Amino acid sequence: MESESMKKRIIKIALSLIALAVIFAGESSHAETILGPDITVKIYFDAYVAQDWEVCTAYLHPEFLENLKTSIIDMLLEISDKRRKDMLSQFHAQSIEELDKMPSRQMYILYLQYRWRALDAVSGGLDNAELSFINTRKISSDECIVEFKSSVKQGHQLFSKVEIYYLKKDEGRWKIYNTDGFKKLRGL
Repeated sequence: MESESMKKRIIKIALSLIALAVIFAGESSHAETILGPDITVKIYFDAYVAQDWEVCTAYLHPEFLENLKTSIIDMLLEISDKRRKDMLSQFHAQSIEELDKMPSRQMYILYLQYRWRALDAVSGGLDNAELSFINTRKISSDECIVEFKSSVKQGHQLFSKVEIYYLKKDEGRWKIYNTDGFKKLRGL
């Protein structure tokens, strides 16, 4: 199965990164280079394609996860009661109040699972998705911007888009703090 192969690939990459991090543990500049913003985006991207939501959300900044949770709840408040009830069942919740008590990471995992099922039904998934980096700009020692192009082939057509992810350190590790897609969703 293709997604099983992708998960094995991600595990192999992660183990290689851990081994390198241990080797260079005493040299912080090397460790930052090895586990830098580009690697964070690559691991997130590969985990997303492999549908490994635990890994995916591990690379999202806690503040970003809280913002995503708020956005999901806001969207649910704007839809019809029937649609809201259907959506709440996807989150294993009976009410908005119950959903609000759910940890943000757990909620976003459920959201990704729901979204992926819908995407898979329409497009057949993203098994052949690719990522190529364009630019990484540091804003400060704890913040940066990563610009990349993601591409996926469906049938004989290649779909590509340039994306910008904003990363911020959390406990010394780079994590995704914001994306263009989220800014559009929130109307920022």
